[in-house]
Order: sequence, then structure tokens, then C-alpha cells
Amino acid sequence: MDWLTTPIVKSYDVMAIRWTAGNIGITDAWGEQVCEKYQMYSFNGSNMVNKSNGIGISMNLFDNGSTPKLALYIYSNKNGGTYYGTYQHAVRSVTLAQSKSYTFSSSGLGGVLNYSDSIGSYYDNMQGVSI
Repeated sequence: MDWLTTPIVKSYDVMAIRWTAGNIGITDAWGEQVCEKYQMYSFNGSNMVNKSNGIGISMNLFDNGSTPKLALYIYSNKNGGTYYGTYQHAVRSVTLAQSKSYTFSSSGLGGVLNYSDSIGSYYDNMQGVSI
């Protein structure tokens, strides 16, 4: 995801993928943020949520960054099912713990991220994609 202009709110944005094929066997995953600086978010690191039906990464946008480029990469050892992806931009300041307080559900933001409390309203609820 590439920003075309500098976002006003710079907090923990979330990129995530949910799948319907049960545990697809993620063998590696990481996130990247590129701007004037570079930040890599490692597999099963403190910014990642990894469950049997989805994986997500919370990325704290650089305070001094202009137009960030964000990416989530996953590798799996299985095929099949449907994959749903979403990018949610924080429209209010959130902590890392708040940004990670979701489960993976079709009734969530972008058809992927379900926040059980008001934290979901801190995100822009952008439409998701599927393949």
C-alpha cells in the first residue's frame, strides 16, 4: 500500500489477511514500512497477530515520514480456500496493544478484523479485497 500524500494521523495502522481453508500453514511472514527510513516487522514479532485463520501486522507510521509504503508478505505451505485482505488506517491515536486487540472474522473491518470494543471505530473501515 502506497500513500500518495502524507497521512495526518500517524499511529498503528494494520494490514491483515484472513482465510477460509482452516490452518493454511504459514511458514514465514513479515511487514515492511518504507519512507525516508525503513522498518521491518518480523515473523511472530511483537507487532504481529498470527492465528489459525489469519495473520496481521500493526505498523506504527513514522512521525517524520512523508508518504509511507507499507507491505505484508506471507508464505504458506498449503493452497486452497479464499483469502481476504484489508488495510486499516488509524484515524485516532492507538497503542500497539489496542491495534492488536482483534480476531479474524468476516463481520469485521474490511471483512477481516473484528475488534470487540470501541477500538474498531479508531480505524477508517476501508473495504477489503478477496481472492
